[in-house]
Amino acid sequence: MGLYDVFVSEEVCPVCLKRSEMEFQTKVLLNCLYHWRRGDAVETGELIVKDGRIKDCLASCPKCKASLIGDVVIENHRFVRVENLRERR
Repeated sequence: MGLYDVFVSEEVCPVCLKRSEMEFQTKVLLNCLYHWRRGDAVETGELIVKDGRIKDCLASCPKCKASLIGDVVIENHRFVRVENLRERR
């Protein structure tokens, strides 16, 4: 799969409806295996993300193994939530 960056968040799976910690992977940033958790400032030495949405980040449910997609939301330089979590088809 190559390198990617990860946003970690506890979410409810839209398939099995179980809450668990999920890793949302994206290749739109630096692709250096950076990990951010909710509340973390989204910045590195080379990049600062102020506000925005990273669409279609890939994840899988650790409970039912469903393949999922969600949008990572960044506000005031911080990872605040995942929206529009849905099954990948």
